[in-house]
Amino acid sequence: MPVNLGAISAWAVCDTAGRPRSGDKPVVTSIAGMLTGGGRATPLRDDAGLLVTFQGSTYVIWGGKRSQIDPANRAVTLSLGLDPAVTMPVEISRALFDGLPATEPLRVPQVAEAGSPSKWVQGSQVGAVLQAQTAGGGSQFYVLLPDGVQRSIVSWPICCAAPTPMDRRRRDW
Repeated sequence: MPVNLGAISAWAVCDTAGRPRSGDKPVVTSIAGMLTGGGRATPLRDDAGLLVTFQGSTYVIWGGKRSQIDPANRAVTLSLGLDPAVTMPVEISRALFDGLPATEPLRVPQVAEAGSPSKWVQGSQVGAVLQAQTAGGGSQFYVLLPDGVQRSIVSWPICCAAPTPMDRRRRDW
């Protein structure tokens, strides 16, 4: 079946969440057609995230994706601005869970040879976080490795939260 890359998707899955720790299950609403906002039906902003649970695991929904996190890993949660002692995750339905593409889990990266001088970027150390501006005006982050750079899906505070001697200064490119 041919795929029309120019088509606009006209569907949505919405959850009406129960109260945290109430045991209430989310109510699922499927919408076929263009979604109109208003009232409590507001889209998640690009610079925001939502802490959720599904089948006992914890996730952050952000940028139209879901990323699993370990809520006990304070380096990750605090770098995301989450305090699990205060922030209660919302249980989501299978429909919403399955409708969100998954990323790799968000965790503090373990960088081999972190803190050693980089042979790729003079004056930098392995483990440093590089920031490049995208054509659309956004930012993309990379971690400097012993053998090059690796794109990071996480924000630079997560990368810099690792308890290693890596250079914690962000380099803008």
